[in-house]
Amino acid sequence: DGVFAFTMCNPPFYESAAQAEEATSRKLRNLCNLSCKRQRSGDLRSTGSSFQPQDRSITRNFAGGDLELWCLGGEVQFVTSHIRESRQMPQSALWFTSLVSKDSSMPELLAELSNSGASCVKKLHVTAGDKKMRILAWSFYNEAERKKKIMDLLPDRPSTSQHSISLPGPRKFIIKKVKSNEDSKQHEQRGRLKSMPAGQRPVHNITNALRNGVSDRPS
Repeated sequence: DGVFAFTMCNPPFYESAAQAEEATSRKLRNLCNLSCKRQRSGDLRSTGSSFQPQDRSITRNFAGGDLELWCLGGEVQFVTSHIRESRQMPQSALWFTSLVSKDSSMPELLAELSNSGASCVKKLHVTAGDKKMRILAWSFYNEAERKKKIMDLLPDRPSTSQHSISLPGPRKFIIKKVKSNEDSKQHEQRGRLKSMPAGQRPVHNITNALRNGVSDRPS
């Protein structure tokens, strides 16, 4: 019915080209300071490697053109527009999501979502090394509606039996035994055959029929 499971957005983080360049320069200065500290402590003496701030070939540690890196209003304006557009087609996706670079952007975006009519809003934290990011997710479906939509997307889903094993510490493994629909049908068919009188069962294997004393001819 044209419903997507989720959407993903990686917005431009900066409000202008100058702000993007300043962020790059600040990052290079921080790398230089870190390199100097390590060099003084002897961490780099064995390898002889160091970061040289005069190396002008180093620009950004990620790719992207100007239109991908900055826009008027920065990520707040971009994600705000995304939220408002999602209100116009709330049933088109189970979840709308967007990456958010700065934690200072969250209050304004959460305020926008509180007025959007979203049924559920989640703020997720993502950490990669020293870099911290946030993912903002919102849905116009309630939990029961989302589950139903997911089930509708999986009409031929296998049946499962689930067992959990608790281990020392905060760990738990989930073991699932998956049984396909075809296996379930064969199991049901075998059950029906066993419940029938021997003389009325259809014969699919002559050897088994002779071994079990079953005849396919009417008595």
